[in-house]
Amino acid sequence: KSSITLDLAARYSRGWSMPPDAGCSEVRNPGNVLIFAAEDPVDSVVAPRLIAADADMSRISVFESIEHDDGTEDLPRLPSNAAAFEAEIVEKEIGLVIVDVLNCFTDPGLNAYVDTDCRKITTPLAKIAERNNCAILFLRHLNKSTGQSAAHRGGGSMALLGAARVGWLAGQHPDDDEAKVLCCTKSNLAQRPQSIAYNIEKARNGNPRI
Repeated sequence: KSSITLDLAARYSRGWSMPPDAGCSEVRNPGNVLIFAAEDPVDSVVAPRLIAADADMSRISVFESIEHDDGTEDLPRLPSNAAAFEAEIVEKEIGLVIVDVLNCFTDPGLNAYVDTDCRKITTPLAKIAERNNCAILFLRHLNKSTGQSAAHRGGGSMALLGAARVGWLAGQHPDDDEAKVLCCTKSNLAQRPQSIAYNIEKARNGNPRI
């Protein structure tokens, strides 16, 4: 999921569309990206993978920590740090925000499996996105359940997917061990697009790329 998400970030920073459309041959309106990365080190993992995807690094920002009044630093948390979250978006004129993964950036005590707690997180995110005309893409791990529909495979409450306008699932191709698939599990904005199969290869800098 992180590889395909960083590919999306790179494409947005360049103004490239997604295959099977124009791909990298047509430049539309490039934009600025803000990444909240909790699980992968920025210098050794996130940045090299963005470079492998040919991102415009001048348009990529990473929000790693927030400083408290006592001088300590911690991951920015939602909803308590929503104001700082939004200030970063406004200052850097961000069009795409990537939160990888959502549960690492939520306030302690909130339960991702409780609907009311989920709404405490997603409601301020939706308002921030609307006020600043930006898209916010948050990632989740898959749950351990099998035999469920794709829409039910995301970790946490269904309220998380319910709050989103569009849902995506990245997973193994059912008929090709070497391929992955990105499919749309929900779309309230338009007709669902077709699924896209993709492979992960090694780029010239040795990092994975789509």
